[in-house]
Amino acid sequence: MTKKRIFIVIIFLLSILFVVYKLSILKPKAFIHENEIIRQLKEFEPNIVVQTIEDIIQVDGKHYFVPASAEDGQRLSLYYQWVKGKWRITYIDIGTNEFIYGWQLDSKDPSSIVFVWHFPKETLEKMDVYLIKNRNYFISQGRQLYSPKIQLKETITIDKHYGVQHISETFAKTIHHLYSNELQQTNFNLIIHNESPQFFAKYYYKTNFQSGGNGFSYTTGYGTSQLHIVMSINEADLE
Repeated sequence: MTKKRIFIVIIFLLSILFVVYKLSILKPKAFIHENEIIRQLKEFEPNIVVQTIEDIIQVDGKHYFVPASAEDGQRLSLYYQWVKGKWRITYIDIGTNEFIYGWQLDSKDPSSIVFVWHFPKETLEKMDVYLIKNRNYFISQGRQLYSPKIQLKETITIDKHYGVQHISETFAKTIHHLYSNELQQTNFNLIIHNESPQFFAKYYYKTNFQSGGNGFSYTTGYGTSQLHIVMSINEADLE
């Protein structure tokens, strides 16, 4: 066999190995067990002692949400993504936050948002989530333009104190419409004529629960998904 043929064979074999490797890291494997979840959490929070893994919720093929609790009573929320052949924690939420979050699974697709929550037990009955874009009037290149207000509502009934729910088809279509007419995009918000449609929430509690606390969230540096808090809104701010 000539050197040229040997070289061609080597390149062919390397190409096959490369394709096999790419396929192996692109296709997610079975999700990890509870012991591995706890071990990974210890890498970032060595002082936390996990009492219970409450659930392991598959969001889609490459994302999982894991609500848990610590021995000191803190609620733990772990956001997982398949990253370069491994299941990685991308966000960690610890403490007593009482907010719903918008988890944007695809950083390039604002309609890939799912709502995620992890509240104290037996506190929340339901919540109304609003997609709001304020009306705006502006002048651009000598043209007078008016952008009407958008206010859409979606009610989420709480069966468990934790959960995941994809945005409704109406929300998704509206975001796609705004996205198709955008002048600029940034992260969770679509900047349309300098006005951003955003998500807000109104909470309905079962008891006289007082929200608030000293919880915190942070990214671990893995993955490309984005996590955003959905702030509370008052009745007076709605139309």
